[in-house]
Amino acid sequence: MSKQETITFNLDHVLEILRKGIRRADVFMGIGLNAATHDPPVSHILAPEGPHHIRLVKEELTDEERAHVAAEFGKWVRTNGMRELIETFSIFLHRLYVPMFVMRGGRDLEGEKLPAPDRFERMGIADQVDAFAMTVAVSEADRRMLASLNQARNCFAHRQGRIGERDVDPATGTFCVRWIAFQLELAEPNGNIVAGDAMFGRVFENGGMAQLRVVERDKTFALNDELVLEKGELKEICFSVLTIGQRFLQGAISAAGEAGVLTQAVDDNLNDPQPV
Repeated sequence: MSKQETITFNLDHVLEILRKGIRRADVFMGIGLNAATHDPPVSHILAPEGPHHIRLVKEELTDEERAHVAAEFGKWVRTNGMRELIETFSIFLHRLYVPMFVMRGGRDLEGEKLPAPDRFERMGIADQVDAFAMTVAVSEADRRMLASLNQARNCFAHRQGRIGERDVDPATGTFCVRWIAFQLELAEPNGNIVAGDAMFGRVFENGGMAQLRVVERDKTFALNDELVLEKGELKEICFSVLTIGQRFLQGAISAAGEAGVLTQAVDDNLNDPQPV
């Protein structure tokens, strides 16, 4: 009788890849965007002049030039933050795809051949999601959000945050960024829902029940608009990427459980801050 080989995949480690990348994006965007708006302005000089007197930029800037540099730096921070999020998710998804590929014997549920892991690694995020969905059910909402966030990353990286023809939906002529957020709201006895800032400074004569709900947010831009995402929105986007990744991971865990190959549950505690 031939000896049976065992392959072990550490899903806790896979999840930590995603967590760490999201923490990095969150922290670095926080430092960068806070520095961009700091008063007095943070020095823009990379290093003091050395013996070779290398000077690439002006040492003294006008108020107008400082404002321009700060705005452009904000774009640069957002660009790299979104890149960190998308590329981290891609790495996470590849690490999650490998055990699914092995577990499925290289075939999807319909018996079709799956892309090999080395090919999967070279795919764009949209194609990776499609390939992963051949092994685990992926919701249309998650596909839609990931596609919009990836397109936002492309807009920042290739068009300096200016909405171009490649970004807009031909049917509407607009580009919509979508993500997940928590929404605090109050449900009145008559069924009316009052959410967010509209709750404050208002008297609810008949009372109501406060509730916290997960919702899908969106922000729409027209052609040639500047793609601006505020700090709070970027924080929610970080949360979205983590939440979507958790769902993908849970789908993989469920599939492994159904196949009888899961031996230990994955720690899903998302609220334990860790170093970046």
